Amino acid sequence: MIPPMKRRLSLRPLIFATCLVSGITLLAPPTSAADRKDEKKEATDLLARATQVSNIRADGAPPFIMRATFRLGNESTGETGAYSETWISKDKWRREVVIGKLRRLEIADGRKKWILDQDLNPGTFTALESILKMDSPGKDANAKGVKTREVAGIQATCARFDSRFQKEFYCAAPTDGTLLAREVDWFGRKSSTSYTDYQKFGDYLFPRAVHDVHSERDPLVISVSQLSAEVPSDSSLFSPPPGSVELGNCDRNVMTYPKVEHQPDLQFPENAHAAKALVLLSLIVGTDKKPHMIHVVRTGGAEFDIEAIRAVQTWTFSPAMCHGEPVSIMINVEVQFHR
Repeated sequence: MIPPMKRRLSLRPLIFATCLVSGITLLAPPTSAADRKDEKKEATDLLARATQVSNIRADGAPPFIMRATFRLGNESTGETGAYSETWISKDKWRREVVIGKLRRLEIADGRKKWILDQDLNPGTFTALESILKMDSPGKDANAKGVKTREVAGIQATCARFDSRFQKEFYCAAPTDGTLLAREVDWFGRKSSTSYTDYQKFGDYLFPRAVHDVHSERDPLVISVSQLSAEVPSDSSLFSPPPGSVELGNCDRNVMTYPKVEHQPDLQFPENAHAAKALVLLSLIVGTDKKPHMIHVVRTGGAEFDIEAIRAVQTWTFSPAMCHGEPVSIMINVEVQFHR
């Protein structure tokens, strides 16, 4: 009988998607407290400007409809799909991703959100959403400083931000402040996103071409075909679709995320040939403290996937909290196996 094993657990929201491209040298500490303070301010100001230039989802920004096509993988064998977004405000939007017969739809209205899942890998949806939202560091990220490096032939200024779990670089053009690259290192998992072909959208500049390279999945190439200031006339677009699951719609900076309260020991699969494996699962933690809608985002092999799902199904959690109220939320769970 193979004994139970210890495992490391990591919980995080799905908006954590990307991570640091190789080739960036981390900054040496400034020589004085005054220098360090100046560099932190410069980094913060650079990111604030880049965000202001392209944040088409800012408070008071006009509603829009965005459509994009994308390819996941190389040009000859990669999967192609479509992304669409209808945005009214931070509290009211609709996003959909389709790859062949696979589909995922998310709708938000007020403090509620609904997900309709039709077998699309949630990691693909999250990557597209995060990249096109041009996510900035979380509230716990600390500005560390700036450096100059060449990005797409441009001498860009790059700001570094460190948080508990990751290091991030944001590189902006010196002329108009547009974001040229976003790079993140999350526990050694690396990715780099480049933004090009900026075009005017009202008072903003928004990229029409995006290229994302990730250390643990196929490259993702996105082409924005439509970005227009429109208010949809069909109110049913924001109605909960039949068969959807209701979640909380809460800003990540005010969300308290779930914690594991009970997790029985994990069993190492008896028929496994590998000595170790890592399985990344996506799931919903309900207000009932139980996991729902468990999906394999990154496989560790069939036998490990089965055992990871079986184990996580037995766990209980403290629910997520939004403005003091329990809400259902989607998270990632990382399960590591070691013989």
